[in-house]
Amino acid sequence: MKKNTLNRRNFIKGVGLGTMGGIILGGSNFCVSSTRTIKGEQQGRVSQLYKKVTGPAQVSLIKGNNRRDIVYQSLKNIGNEVLSSIGDKKILINPNIVLADNPLCATHVDAIRAILDFLTPHYKKQIIIGESSVHKTFDGYKNYGYLALEKEYNVKLVDLNQDSYQYRYVFGEENRPLPIRIISTFLDPEVYPDLAIIDGFESMEGNGPSWGTPFDSRIAIASLDALAADTLATKIMGFDPKRVLYLSAMTEAGMGQGEIERINVLGTPLNQCLYNFKPHEEMGELYEL
Repeated sequence: MKKNTLNRRNFIKGVGLGTMGGIILGGSNFCVSSTRTIKGEQQGRVSQLYKKVTGPAQVSLIKGNNRRDIVYQSLKNIGNEVLSSIGDKKILINPNIVLADNPLCATHVDAIRAILDFLTPHYKKQIIIGESSVHKTFDGYKNYGYLALEKEYNVKLVDLNQDSYQYRYVFGEENRPLPIRIISTFLDPEVYPDLAIIDGFESMEGNGPSWGTPFDSRIAIASLDALAADTLATKIMGFDPKRVLYLSAMTEAGMGQGEIERINVLGTPLNQCLYNFKPHEEMGELYEL
């Protein structure tokens, strides 16, 4: 690895994204879903996994003093596009609950309420909230006030650690195939990230993603382009998105819009939301951040 280049694992560990995190319509990080499955067209051929993105992306950015309100407004800002993308798809909200006993590294329940406030007037089917925490997922649901959501909305809480899984392969050291387990729910053709929502009302800096310190950023981001959302969040934190290998690799592959110059920011002007987050101690020294 080149000295001043970050890979995804080390960047997330080093920067500490915290709850600047998606909903899977179909996360906080949040992810709406419609997957592009690989299906054989002819023997020896498969269809394209995704449609390459070349045009600009729209990202909704809202800054304010109420978490629930800014998350809601970030969605409302792109509401027509979000709602038209749902159709008959399943909705799975995948919050970010890294640990069950540290609120700073978990999506706040009011961010989930804001998403449900936006969705439920238009979507009458049951919505699934599913996570696979390092600790017992339902301990996190209980500790962070998620259990009340089943009474307030037509939702069901599930522990995705109890789901079946399938093996997929990535490149490991020396380009050797490395098997990884993917939860089967995420491979369901009706459940795939199409909407990214980042709750950055209270973020984390320093030794994240579990033991960093709070950062009062008070922003929310929403986009149908998850790469664009991540790229904008990286810029907001004060880091160069082009130095983050998973962002630059996805940009090169056309898996979303990762060029900051081609991201149209809707809502609060970007120059009102620029910060200087502290990186992880080890990563900061290693990469001179």
